[in-house]
Amino acid sequence: MESIVAILNKVKKICIIMAFLFLFLSCDGNSGFKKLQKTPLSHVENPDKLFVKTSSNKSITVFSISSSQDGSNARVGAITGSLITIAMPFGSDTTSLFAIFDTTGASVVVGGTKQISGKTKNDFTNPIVYTVTAEDASTQTYVVQVTVAQNSDNTISSFALSTTLGGSAIQGSIVGQSIAVTMPFGTDLSSLYSVITYAGASIRVHETAQNANSVNDFSQPVVYTVVAANSSLRVYTVTVAIAPASVAANMISFSFLNVPATGIIAGTSISVVVPYGTVVSSLIADFQLSPYASVAIGLVPQVSNQTVNDFTTPVSYSVTAQDGITVQSYTVSVTVVPPSVANDIVSFSLPSISVTGSINGSVISLGVPNGTDLSSLAAIFQTSANATVAVNGVPQISGQSVQDYTAPVSYDVTAQDGMTTQTYT
Repeated sequence: MESIVAILNKVKKICIIMAFLFLFLSCDGNSGFKKLQKTPLSHVENPDKLFVKTSSNKSITVFSISSSQDGSNARVGAITGSLITIAMPFGSDTTSLFAIFDTTGASVVVGGTKQISGKTKNDFTNPIVYTVTAEDASTQTYVVQVTVAQNSDNTISSFALSTTLGGSAIQGSIVGQSIAVTMPFGTDLSSLYSVITYAGASIRVHETAQNANSVNDFSQPVVYTVVAANSSLRVYTVTVAIAPASVAANMISFSFLNVPATGIIAGTSISVVVPYGTVVSSLIADFQLSPYASVAIGLVPQVSNQTVNDFTTPVSYSVTAQDGITVQSYTVSVTVVPPSVANDIVSFSLPSISVTGSINGSVISLGVPNGTDLSSLAAIFQTSANATVAVNGVPQISGQSVQDYTAPVSYDVTAQDGMTTQTYT
């Protein structure tokens, strides 16, 4: 290693040389030294080396957008010249996204707002212009265009057929892109309405758009095409079969309209007990049959809640199944309840004087305060069901008929049969 003294000597020599050069360059003609000539810049070789040159670079080299600052799930844009295009999945929200980019420029702005990669949010619903400024103040604009993919769904989720517009529909079974529907026996397949639930922009049969009013002939398989919003297609084939005719020929329930009685079905016998007084010669039956079955008495078709018949004697109903061959006969027997022979007074009171009678056999006793006017009082009484009451042959109405109770009063109670009578005093 050099000694400290040697190093100091070198430094001293350098200082002397620099001082001499300074004096030499500072002297004019009067000092005996010739001043250096100023050389024009145009005569200098490689003049650009005398200055620091600023950059004109102003490109965006990479551009992507993400819903989060960390860039997860970022969608990378395609840069073509000054156009940057980015495709987003269906359903993407483009109103608030972070741009992540690399640039060779000094700064980037959008509408005067400085952009910082991974930090600045923008609404990309419409195209956005990014302006990149180079170090030399020159600029380059880029248009960022974000598009959201249209829905690709083109599926049928339910399918049903009906013989009438808005009528009861038979649901089909969907397996993959095949739909099978079984319609009731006897259905005319040449003119059926479809009830469809689907996801897509449109649905058609051949080139005919389908809606709630569309009618098609399903005698042969029918092909439905569902078109998605993104124009992708899915084809479904609907095949319709007819169910075999039913052989069920049952009378499921039986009663009479406006008569409080329900029939008891035991095999092919139906027994109905109706209240006393029912006119059985003119009754309307209310019945339920097996699906698609029909019923007749002799050759006369029967309609539930409409057809009148005489049930004085047993009546035979013939139930025919849907197949038109299977028949089952039911015999309906109607019994009228005999009249009641009950003729009791079960309660008796004089409410105007707040007295309730005590019934002992056929004697009714009431204790009243001394001095009570008993000459005009209305009794409230309850009798056996359907029994009638009279005093001296005059019909009595509970709570309305007035009697003089200054002497014992006899009440004659007649049972529903019109013959059985009991007198209460």
